[in-house]
Amino acid sequence: LRWPFAFAAVCFATYPVFTQDMWLSAAWGRMIAAGINPYQTLFTPAFVAGLPLDHFPMPMSYGPFWGLVSAAVTTIAANDPVAIGLVSKALLASAWIGALLLVARITAARPLPERCLVLAAFGWTPLSVTQTVAEGHNDMAMIALALLWFWLLLRGRGAAPLALAASVLVKYVTAPLLLLDMIFALRGQRIGWRCFLLRIAAPPLLALGVLALF
Repeated sequence: LRWPFAFAAVCFATYPVFTQDMWLSAAWGRMIAAGINPYQTLFTPAFVAGLPLDHFPMPMSYGPFWGLVSAAVTTIAANDPVAIGLVSKALLASAWIGALLLVARITAARPLPERCLVLAAFGWTPLSVTQTVAEGHNDMAMIALALLWFWLLLRGRGAAPLALAASVLVKYVTAPLLLLDMIFALRGQRIGWRCFLLRIAAPPLLALGVLALF
């Protein structure tokens, strides 16, 4: 479990060379912080000023929750490109470490060899840490929230679908898991219909609240 922390520390100091995703997020974050909807408006040279971004203008391709996070990053970093890079890397490294710790918690009751195998599969795979911490892909934010959903689900917590909804609002790939959440609530937890309706209403209400900000 200690080695992945060392991997993350090394990757934190690595400059992104294979992808521009982190800088795209920064450009869209600047737009949102300025009150401009990046789903409707393409970024202009003013919003990429100082960023090492060489990309054609395009609408935001990520979910709205990640857009709000990106806006917060640019605001905290005071729009300074170096600070934006450092804050973004700290956020993604935290997501990766959080996901690793959630994997450890989810497998806590399993035999030790199996736990070690799972932690190595997640934490020792080069692509896992380099694409997140070194290159700045935001997929790990989606994955960490999905793992949080799974951990809460196994403990019967009512906040589980909200964590999954937040994951979907980062990237839409995890949306089909909402069906599994509903099936588990009905058949695994056997909750009543009133609680079930509240449970399935929570994710869309959260999504509507986030979308309303745009």
